Amino acid sequence: MDIGINQLQQTELCLRFATWQLPYLVAVVAAKMKMEPADVMKDWLSGVLPGIQVVPSGVWAVGRGQEHGSHIYLPDKSGIKKITLISM
Repeated sequence: MDIGINQLQQTELCLRFATWQLPYLVAVVAAKMKMEPADVMKDWLSGVLPGIQVVPSGVWAVGRGQEHGSHIYLPDKSGIKKITLISM
């Protein structure tokens, strides 16, 4: 299945970018490049595509979706499968 972010954004799908690991990666790159971590973080976050929401954690985002009766979309052999999130 060939599909890109542009096609996904034309659907009801909400794309999220989880940043939980970003501070560690930024620190490593900043040290190697002799830059300030804040400058590297700002540069990396400026590269997030329009329409993609930055969240602290993917697990957190799924939990918030459950609270609001949202859905997740997972790829399978026949395309994209819609799964309703429910609170337990």
